[in-house]
Amino acid sequence: MMTNDMPFTGWPNHTYRWLADLADNNDKPWFQANRGDFDEINAASKAFAAALADRLELDGTPKVWRIHRDQRFSKGEPYKTEHDGGVIDEAGMLHGFRIESTGVTVAFGVGGIGGFAKEQLASFREAVADPGSASDLASALDGAAADGFVLGEPELKRPLKDLVEGHPHPELSRHKSLFLTKTHGDQPTWLFEAGALDRIVEELASIASVRAWVSAALS
Repeated sequence: MMTNDMPFTGWPNHTYRWLADLADNNDKPWFQANRGDFDEINAASKAFAAALADRLELDGTPKVWRIHRDQRFSKGEPYKTEHDGGVIDEAGMLHGFRIESTGVTVAFGVGGIGGFAKEQLASFREAVADPGSASDLASALDGAAADGFVLGEPELKRPLKDLVEGHPHPELSRHKSLFLTKTHGDQPTWLFEAGALDRIVEELASIASVRAWVSAALS
């Protein structure tokens, strides 16, 4: 588990500019010459992730993803032009953030790049097959949408075939993962303040009903 004794006081004022400059100079010489600025951004992200885990009372792992691309699978630019982090709890749910040169995105989700783990997928499909449970999730997702969160696109083209006739929300069975994101564009300056933690905690708290449904369904 990540440990970080530095209190979170906001990200550095140069965060957006540094990521924009990296996009224009995505090579090792530039990165090494400007490594000090990145180290400040990375340290702030580690402090934020640790503070987020405490504020949300999550039993999980605060994490900041490496900015280096895995060159085994990508032979192009060596560095990512986005900066990601957050907390992955014991159920595999991510409570996180992504900073880009244009702004910041708050994220909640479970399933990863490859979708739900096998056991999770079975539990999710059992839950959404139940009309009442599916209606509860749909209601929670409607509330999240009202708070500005966008649900990721489903992975399947069609609903599962074995749903009961008249199922109220067959579209939910098309998902093999669940991710909600809320993007703040135009480089919001609150990112540079300690209050960024309060704001992101509040936004994640606004989708507590989705978090609760997922936790119950996958437990």
